[in-house]
Amino acid sequence: MMTTLYRKYRPQKFEEIVGQDHIVTVLKNALKQGRVAHGYLFTGPRGTGKTTTARILARELNCNDLDLIEVDAASNRGIDEIRALRDTARISTGENSWRVFILDEAHMLTIAASNALLKSLEEPPPRTVFILITTEQDKIIPTIKSRLQILPFKSIALSDIILRLEQIVKKEKFKVDSKVIKAIAINASGGMRDAESNLTKILSIGKQVILLEDIRHILGIIDEHLVIKYIELLFVGEKGKIFDFIKNLSDKGIQEKIFLKSLLEYWRKLILISVNPDIANDIASQLTKEDLTIIIRQAKKASSQILINCAQIFLQSFNDSEKYPEQMMALEIATLQCLCLFKKTT
Repeated sequence: MMTTLYRKYRPQKFEEIVGQDHIVTVLKNALKQGRVAHGYLFTGPRGTGKTTTARILARELNCNDLDLIEVDAASNRGIDEIRALRDTARISTGENSWRVFILDEAHMLTIAASNALLKSLEEPPPRTVFILITTEQDKIIPTIKSRLQILPFKSIALSDIILRLEQIVKKEKFKVDSKVIKAIAINASGGMRDAESNLTKILSIGKQVILLEDIRHILGIIDEHLVIKYIELLFVGEKGKIFDFIKNLSDKGIQEKIFLKSLLEYWRKLILISVNPDIANDIASQLTKEDLTIIIRQAKKASSQILINCAQIFLQSFNDSEKYPEQMMALEIATLQCLCLFKKTT
């Protein structure tokens, strides 16, 4: 069984962290100057390297395994667990060693637990660092945040994810089509962990040469040309053809929710280009030259307001799709609503 790639290739030093140069610079300078904070809040999207960076910082502080204490605050969120943590923090460390507490999912702590932790942050033991990790900074109580150095992790750039996946594929001695790599990267939505986890799934199918057709079902990826075709029919307004198209989607076994998700992602690009054509340059890396030409042309076929109204209709259908008794019913109703909008403007 293939080792999970995100674990196998987890960065072991600051130089290996991808897409968080601003964070790495701050922490390396703090270490160099002997100004490591007693508490940090690592915040940002999931899978962007927060926990990995915390572990590397602990290693750089010469923190041994016994003094690196990781707590899942989602399952250890009460005041008793935090009191036990405080008791551990009071125990002296070795002369040249540090103790590091990593609290993952820190936003899950109860108010009572947060207040108990606050006492340790107000009077931190010597050579002790608390690192709180969260994807939801707004749920951390203000008194906690005010005593921590906040380091915001950002979504990793598509180009950085692609480069990383290409390096892993080369090391694993597989041949993966560049379109597959790009599809995995886009599907990860800025999270390296998700990208590497999905690459593990793809390489596990057992083929030495992997093409885009091999991975659509595994990742739940819709052929973007199906979305383009649907939109073309929608703009033309031919009800018969567009409902035949929707029936064909169902016959192919394409899941309605997955199609609506892809449609919303594509529709967002339409809106952005409609509002500001210069944005086309920013999204060019996500599309082929041919598809970019198509999306620019499509963005001119309706006003920005109509596109926004349709986006709201599609979003509602996406959220409600599981409530309908028939497959594709949500998409069918959304299609009729959008056709009515287009008809009113002609």
